[in-house]
Amino acid sequence: MPTSGAERQRLYRARRDADPEKRAQYLERTRERWKKERELGKRKSIKEVSESERSLKRQQWRRAQARRRARKKATLDTGLNISTSVPIICTIKTEEEHIAVTPMRYKCSQESSTNMPKPAPSQCKETQTPDNICAEIEMTCNNRGISRKRPRWESIEEWAPIDSDISLQSKENTESVLPPKDSIPVDIEFPVEERPFSNNTKYIVYESCLRQLFNSCPVCSMPCEVKGLCMGTYISFDQHCPHCNYSRDWKSQPVFGSTPLGNLQMSAAIYFTGLSFHQVEKFCKALQLQSFNYDTFRKHARNYLEPAIVHKWKADQQQILDQLKEERGKLKVSGDMWTGRAEGYGCYTLTHQDSNTIVDLQLVQNNKMGKGHLKADALKQCLDRLSVNDLEVDSIVTKSCPKIQEFLKKQNITHFYDTQHFEKRLSKRLVKLSRHKDCAVLKKWLRVIKNHLYWSVTFSTSGGEKVAKWTSLINHMQNIHQHQNPLYPMCTYLDIKSNNSQKWLQQGSSALNKVDRILNNEQVLEDIAKLCPNLQTYSMKTFHNLIQEFTPRNVIFPPTGMLCRLYLAAMHHNENADLKHRSNDLSAAFGMSSKDQIKTDNTYNYLDELMNLIFEVLRDPAPFIEQMKFG
Repeated sequence: MPTSGAERQRLYRARRDADPEKRAQYLERTRERWKKERELGKRKSIKEVSESERSLKRQQWRRAQARRRARKKATLDTGLNISTSVPIICTIKTEEEHIAVTPMRYKCSQESSTNMPKPAPSQCKETQTPDNICAEIEMTCNNRGISRKRPRWESIEEWAPIDSDISLQSKENTESVLPPKDSIPVDIEFPVEERPFSNNTKYIVYESCLRQLFNSCPVCSMPCEVKGLCMGTYISFDQHCPHCNYSRDWKSQPVFGSTPLGNLQMSAAIYFTGLSFHQVEKFCKALQLQSFNYDTFRKHARNYLEPAIVHKWKADQQQILDQLKEERGKLKVSGDMWTGRAEGYGCYTLTHQDSNTIVDLQLVQNNKMGKGHLKADALKQCLDRLSVNDLEVDSIVTKSCPKIQEFLKKQNITHFYDTQHFEKRLSKRLVKLSRHKDCAVLKKWLRVIKNHLYWSVTFSTSGGEKVAKWTSLINHMQNIHQHQNPLYPMCTYLDIKSNNSQKWLQQGSSALNKVDRILNNEQVLEDIAKLCPNLQTYSMKTFHNLIQEFTPRNVIFPPTGMLCRLYLAAMHHNENADLKHRSNDLSAAFGMSSKDQIKTDNTYNYLDELMNLIFEVLRDPAPFIEQMKFG
């Protein structure tokens, strides 16, 4: 098992302070650094700070002095001239004569020193005692080249010991003990043929059923001595028969380094499916199912899961951009922003209209700038990603935003507005107006106005024709079907004959004037001319609903965690973007519409790829973490 970062730092300081020359050089460098920081104003003396800062600093000094006294007292009580918690090194010699260095925690207290379990004689060349700990540490420091350890990205998790007569309950504050032989191999090579561990089927096994397998010896059928270790979902048993000397070590799941793969896969399944760890934790407690704590989940996410998500998203994104580049044509895209998080997170998404796939997304966070500036900046970053890959944009569909309109005008990109969003915004104003007593007749025209808007935009070839057809609506609501605009001089349908005079708006009435001010004001006419005839952003709404599934509202995410969950939602959307509807026999027999047809089930191939990818990250996480920093 590799040593922790604190232990390596402690050993380094011990070697440095043991040499007087190195100690003097270190103190000299410290003094020079302090003088330089004083000149730059980064450090202040106690006289230069305020009274509140001075009081806080004195409290910190008193606490530090109390901790030093406590450590000195604990050292004197135990007779050790070392810090409170030191690694006890036990050299284990395997059958292949390879030497592995396995650290074991030793807490400097009388109770822990007497209750500490000792490793088996067959495993250790020499069991360490408090009298020769310092000598063994010094020997280990001088022979650091004994075993070459892999880069360690995760802190060693605590092993919870299990007695043969107690329940398998993991205890967070239990002293760490030496695991069974070969339970945590250090220099093991990750076998390529066994990499897809995610394909193995898992089962829930009761503790009583497990003990039935180890309580009796399989050779002589006599009772055996059984010792168990539990760490999250991992459990191992060391069985020894005192009658025939039969012994075996059994593990419930593979272990790589200090990470049980079952714990890692459970964290990956929670993260990749968009679940909340706290909800899963409640489920495990209700079922009395062994699990790990939230800190372990965050270590897995930070060191293995999030690098795998970023790597896969960048690979999939580059594949989409390469396919668009092969088509050799200008792109028609749509952009929209989602702001659904209480902590101020937002997501601007750029979608290719023909394939309905997300080509890029940007995580934005609210600040002092307005929402229009955030949209424009996020859209600029998305378009820069396309330009880097030699892709040109022909037109873009967004919601009405002056900042975006100004930016696209400089880029010479045709800008359209989303018709559906414009219609909803206009309908809200008309519904509010129809509640007035003198405008009650407007309720009969709400659906007509909505249909007329989509008809004007869809069956027009220019912006002027859209405006001409739209302005004819006021005349139509007065039962007038001849218009002064030459682009649309008269209605194309037959005259509507109705004996109900209350259906029409009366000329000069207050209701007609109010409706005219809403439908034919200058801003509305400008937006009508820019409405998109055939491309909308309704697919964005589906993606925004998908984001809600991957980002539970009762959980606050850090920026990296939020971005990775957005990537997961985008990968799910792109994989299921072109699903077709299939109708069953009943829907075809009764003539059901497309809304009543059954949608094809979603696919989750990206989950299988991610579950296999985490083993590559586990083997060598360095390039994946570098991709997160500079990608």
